[in-house]
Amino acid sequence: MWQHQILLILSIFYIHFSFCKIEETYTSNRCLNILNDTHRDLIIDEHNILRSQIINGKSNIKKGIKAPMGKNMYKLYYNCDLEKSAQEWANECIWDHSDLDVGENLFMIAAENYNKIKTIFMAIEDWWKELENVSGGISSNNTIYSRALSKLRIGHWSQISWAKTTFVGCGYKSCENLNDRTILVCHYLPQGNVINRPIYEIGNPCKFDADCETHPFSICENSTGLCDRFKLRNEIISEPILIPKEPTDAEEIELNEVKYDVLENLNQNITALTFEKSKFVETFEDLPNSGNLISVNFFNFFVICFLSNFL
Repeated sequence: MWQHQILLILSIFYIHFSFCKIEETYTSNRCLNILNDTHRDLIIDEHNILRSQIINGKSNIKKGIKAPMGKNMYKLYYNCDLEKSAQEWANECIWDHSDLDVGENLFMIAAENYNKIKTIFMAIEDWWKELENVSGGISSNNTIYSRALSKLRIGHWSQISWAKTTFVGCGYKSCENLNDRTILVCHYLPQGNVINRPIYEIGNPCKFDADCETHPFSICENSTGLCDRFKLRNEIISEPILIPKEPTDAEEIELNEVKYDVLENLNQNITALTFEKSKFVETFEDLPNSGNLISVNFFNFFVICFLSNFL
């Protein structure tokens, strides 16, 4: 019996330090100063627009066929700890994947200190194009990330589209040792590209909260069809997560102009490179317990925080 009591106490301590400090972990003032909130908002907005697009059946696979509609696709939030790990890897200026237990997308452009907003636009655009450009990817009735799929250049798109991923953070660096090229690294949790697991479930995007089945107490965002596992929590806890703000009219005009320039550049002579190999893991069991970072349900959160006050 005493063994169970010790195990319970240790579990309470572990969960307390993992979750009760969620406000400290996810507030925007813990982010670095290389990217700013405009860049972070842009990263989140572009990812979520594309995630909504795929599950609503508006994305093309090879030969113009639409990718299947999907369900239980979760809205991404920005994470400062992932920004830190992505920035640390970007600072290494190594054109290869890290060995960190996170999802990881890499992008490089042949220009020194290239405009950050343009770099972000071009990276996400380039990663997303893999869906349509790669033969042998997903089909209208199959979204499994198979071993064969892992050998194709589609893993950057699949990480963006990984339905259970809920956090992203990115780092930016201009690298002298890489002929003054600019690198963007994005890290994701929970990690995607798990062999023999679905990138997303085929179905219909949510209309009601009950349609969001992956995580307890999720909310359906009707306008996008994305599920939101943190909206309710954010209404109760003061700013636990960096949430994109609405851009001003001037920022909106600037972003639209930049997006136009980026699309023009992609069709001209600016050299942009996405790393040939994508990062994946063999099985779900190979993943670290990173889900513990973000998977505590509402009831456990308050119970554990309450109990921890007496320890």
